[in-house]
Amino acid sequence: WTHNDSGDSPRLFAFDTDGRHRGEVKIEGAEHVDWEDIASYDIGGVASLMIGDVGDNRLSRQSVTCYRIVEPQLTDDRAKVVQTWSIRYPEGSRDCEAIAVDGSQQLLVLATKSKGLQAELYGVKLDSDRKYQEATATFLGKVPIPFITGMDIHPHDHRIVFSTYLDAFLYQPARMRETATIDWSETLNSQPRLVPTPFRRQGEAVCFDRNLNGIWLTSEKKPTPLMFVPLE
Repeated sequence: WTHNDSGDSPRLFAFDTDGRHRGEVKIEGAEHVDWEDIASYDIGGVASLMIGDVGDNRLSRQSVTCYRIVEPQLTDDRAKVVQTWSIRYPEGSRDCEAIAVDGSQQLLVLATKSKGLQAELYGVKLDSDRKYQEATATFLGKVPIPFITGMDIHPHDHRIVFSTYLDAFLYQPARMRETATIDWSETLNSQPRLVPTPFRRQGEAVCFDRNLNGIWLTSEKKPTPLMFVPLE
């Protein structure tokens, strides 16, 4: 699944691993201010998608919005928002282009797009069934990665990948033995592995392959490439 940047209507596009168009789905109950990322995760055995309307290049938004939908079928042309989060940052506006969901803790993670040497990570708990929620994100830590444009968390082994305009960075999570959940403080203080990636004109998306040991990358601008990078 993918989407357009700001200026489009609220919709998603399906494509296969050969880059072929498989469908278009209108998202009912959502607005499209500046969609920047999408995350796939399971909640209670239900495949869900989290859409991040979180872009804020001018640092002018008092809050940003994330929408959860049940993952559509390829035959669907519409999908309804089942949960909405209106999110504020504790220190004021932040520009963000990358979100992911830590399924081990039902935690939405947002990574800022920093022009400096370090990016900030924030978390929002997803443990409520309310359809609309207002939340103040919690600071999780920093990573020494500027210009983060995409992020994903592997659903099985909880590895974390951040993509930038140039390359990607991989974190192997530290876990709490009792609960087998990500210890974010320890993980973010570890040394990431650099993953060289092919050239993309404006690389702004990354995700793990659930079956193969590798990541998928794509880009803004037409023609949009779809690239697979194996992880040894």
